[in-house]
Amino acid sequence: MNLAYLGGCCAIQEIRQLRQSATPEAAMVDFCKALWHSQHYDYRTGTYKTSNNLGRRLDAHYIFTGVEGYSKPDRYGGRAKYGSEFAAFITANDLGTVVGTDPALNRMNHPTHKVAAWIWTPAPTKLKNWWKKYQKEHKNG
Repeated sequence: MNLAYLGGCCAIQEIRQLRQSATPEAAMVDFCKALWHSQHYDYRTGTYKTSNNLGRRLDAHYIFTGVEGYSKPDRYGGRAKYGSEFAAFITANDLGTVVGTDPALNRMNHPTHKVAAWIWTPAPTKLKNWWKKYQKEHKNG
């Protein structure tokens, strides 16, 4: 997963490669790591060090998309519903407000894919608390 600014506005980022996360929780972990967890090489010690930077602020909004189904099987067919599952995870864990579109055919690139989009406005304190709790429970977050 990676985060990318959309060209026209500094208040929204796109969450890319959401489908690579195995579960909605794994997707949220990947999001938090991309945002707050960094690894860097320390030339003085010759080792990699991991640090949390919870001081980094969240953007106002994040957009993500996901395949919700297929109009017919194709060679790209794979897991579906990862976008709606991620949106449901955000809502169930009270991590902000999510609004979504109805699925529509991806007419330009993959015309058999039914794709939806969501805009997430995170609740910063709740998200940071969720991340801290996750790291504490898993000791390697």
